[in-house]
Amino acid sequence: MAKFTLRIDHDPDVESPCENDGSWKLYSFNSRHINYRDYRSFILDERGELKIGIRRKLEVGTAFFVSCYEHSGIAYSLNGEGTQCRWDTTAVAGILVWEHSPKDMGAKNYADRQQDARNFLEEYNHWVNGQCYCYSIEKIAKCYACNHEHGEIVASCGGYIGYDFLKKMLMSEHPELFVPDVELEVTGDAAWIME
Repeated sequence: MAKFTLRIDHDPDVESPCENDGSWKLYSFNSRHINYRDYRSFILDERGELKIGIRRKLEVGTAFFVSCYEHSGIAYSLNGEGTQCRWDTTAVAGILVWEHSPKDMGAKNYADRQQDARNFLEEYNHWVNGQCYCYSIEKIAKCYACNHEHGEIVASCGGYIGYDFLKKMLMSEHPELFVPDVELEVTGDAAWIME
C-alpha cells in the first residue's frame, strides 16, 4: 500500500488578482484600503459629472461599479448584487475597470463582460479574505537501512486562490492520492480543505 502525506497551508505571498497582466483592476473609494482612489478625481470631471472615458467604459461593460459588504470579512459584488445589508453594505464602494483594450478580453458583449467581472470578483474576494493556499506531497517509504519511514517531497506548489480551486486541482492533478489502496495523511493549517 502506497503512503503519502499531503500538507496544505495558507500562502501569505499570493499577489492580488489585480496584479495579473490582462486582468481587471478594482479601485476602492474607501481611504482605508490599499487600492483607494478618491472618486471625485478618479471618475468625475470638473463639473462633477462622470468622465467621458469612465461613462463609455460603463456603457460597454469594461467598467462596473461595485458594492462591498464588510462584516467579519469582505465581499465585493457588482453594484446591487451580493449581500445587501443597510448597515454593512456600501452600495457604491468602488469601481472595477478593465484597463486594457476590449479586444484583449475574451468576453465580447456586455453580458459576457459582466459575467467575467463577477468571476473576477469571486477570485478577488477569496484573495482579500486570505483564502490563499500552498501544498506539498511527500511519498512515505520505509528505509531498509535504518528501518524507519522517511518522506520524499514529490510535488509542491503555491499561489492557489480559493479552497474549492485548490481541492479541484489536487484531485485532477494528483488522482493517485485519492484511490482506495493509498494511505493519505493530510496535515497543515488548512488540512480541513480535504475533509
